[in-house]
Amino acid sequence: MDVSVFENLSNELFMEIFEYFDGYNLYHAFINLNMRINRILQNSQIRVNFMGIDKKHIFDYYCTTVLPFFETIMSLKLQSMHMKIFTRLFDFERLTLLQSLTLDTIELNEMKKHVLPKLPTLSNIRFLKIFDFTNEFEELEDNIHQVVFKLPNLLHCHLPYCRFLSSSFATNIKHLKIHFHSFNDLIKLFNYIPSIEYLNVCLHRDVLNNDVDSFMPQFQSKLKYLKISVVNIKFDLIEILLSNLLHLQHLSFSAFNLEYVDGRRWVYLLSNYLTDLKRFQFDVKYCCLPKSFLGNISRIILTFQTEYWLEHQWYFVFNYCPLHEDFHFYSYPCKEKLYVTEMNIFQSKVPQMSDIYDYVDELYVTLSDMENDFEGLKNTIGSGYWTSNGSAFQNAHTLVLSNPEIYEPNNFSPSIKLLKDLNQLIIWPKLKHLSYFYRFEYLEVVLQHASNIVSLDLHEKEYFLKITKCYPKIEKFRFEEGFLTYEDIEQVCRVFPNIKHFTLCIESLERVYAILPALFEKCRSLNYICIFSDLKEFDSASFVEYASKIMKNFVFGNNRFRLWIWCEQ
Repeated sequence: MDVSVFENLSNELFMEIFEYFDGYNLYHAFINLNMRINRILQNSQIRVNFMGIDKKHIFDYYCTTVLPFFETIMSLKLQSMHMKIFTRLFDFERLTLLQSLTLDTIELNEMKKHVLPKLPTLSNIRFLKIFDFTNEFEELEDNIHQVVFKLPNLLHCHLPYCRFLSSSFATNIKHLKIHFHSFNDLIKLFNYIPSIEYLNVCLHRDVLNNDVDSFMPQFQSKLKYLKISVVNIKFDLIEILLSNLLHLQHLSFSAFNLEYVDGRRWVYLLSNYLTDLKRFQFDVKYCCLPKSFLGNISRIILTFQTEYWLEHQWYFVFNYCPLHEDFHFYSYPCKEKLYVTEMNIFQSKVPQMSDIYDYVDELYVTLSDMENDFEGLKNTIGSGYWTSNGSAFQNAHTLVLSNPEIYEPNNFSPSIKLLKDLNQLIIWPKLKHLSYFYRFEYLEVVLQHASNIVSLDLHEKEYFLKITKCYPKIEKFRFEEGFLTYEDIEQVCRVFPNIKHFTLCIESLERVYAILPALFEKCRSLNYICIFSDLKEFDSASFVEYASKIMKNFVFGNNRFRLWIWCEQ
């Protein structure tokens, strides 16, 4: 019988296998098996992913032992907490063979000092993603594209806010995600990137910014996929844009303007200009819906149910939530991962409603006993649209239960009704995360049914103090209001004996130093903590000296109001 030996594989096959590992795991799995494999390892093009590495000793080991062993880094993912240390050990200019770079919420100063000046040297970059969830990079919007778009081999790019100046140039980018404040900049984009095929753009125009040229030039584009979200943009401008995108095959459009809920206008635009279109996704939201619009909903819906829409099998649904007067009109099936709704809503019906929300992972439900003129609304909108059953969100893993009003203590429904209503929306065993901002009287009933959750958010600390049962499956806990005291620690350990991640509020920096030792001593599984407090007197050097006495390996970050700690005990 033939016996295959792992070491007998060819060098080429080893190289292909190694592509499935990131640098850290590759090093630990194959280092020092034999000299031949070591040589193959050294010549491998590795992927380095620091995302999710929250232990200082692992990060240090990665940088000082693993990376120096390999000759070529092909892919690099960095986030803010690692940036300063990484740039101290490695110069971007040395990463000349880098093909993929992801920067997640890097500080503005680091971006200016270590990234933008060095990007032109990375001539082999093909994939570049820069995430800015803090909007700090708006300061760089005038020049960031002048650096990025000149990278000769760049094909896929994700940029924060960008503004084009008068300089003219062309790039070979084919796949782009970007934010604009100006409609003119969006039009200029097609001159700078003539070969673009995929564009995901957020266009949030300032209403005070009169940036639209009186004469809008025509342009030619090979664009096939467009995902666009607009704020303060007139339908006329969208018509100008789309009438020039004759090769478009996939259009995903979202807005916050009722002007776009006009089926006749869309039929004219799509049938005359976008004849190659194969997929059309549509999403319009509006808050505080005018009463004049409510009475016309039935007529408006009919404009999206004509022969054109039925032939293409493009169906549309509307939801109207009476409590907040929120209107949502969207194509079916819903593609959103997060869905916000109320328990009792008006909703239009479409074929095969059972799978309309299969993509929804996070469900946000407002629960309320507030009296509303539902009967009057039924007369205005149409009783055929009223539903108290909702539709099943059968793939939801996160549930947020919210209560925006204040009630008298005896003015609430029995828990059996609440559970009956929720049973129509979700599948309890699938839930992994619960955020609960409703009545405490229902909390433990909900927790009993959501028996598989591993993460819990509560609005108030007082809710947590009243919990009587133990929940060993819950590893992440957060509360938003109230300060944790030394006396509360026993309750934390009793209710959540296996807690690993804890987000909390502590009254002062002095109390932080007093509480942390006891918290880590009693919660032995704790490896991440996020503290909201007044940290204006926080001193990093003093904290390092203090924390070294209660934690083995740790890394921390802080700002004026928050302290993050990742550690091992």
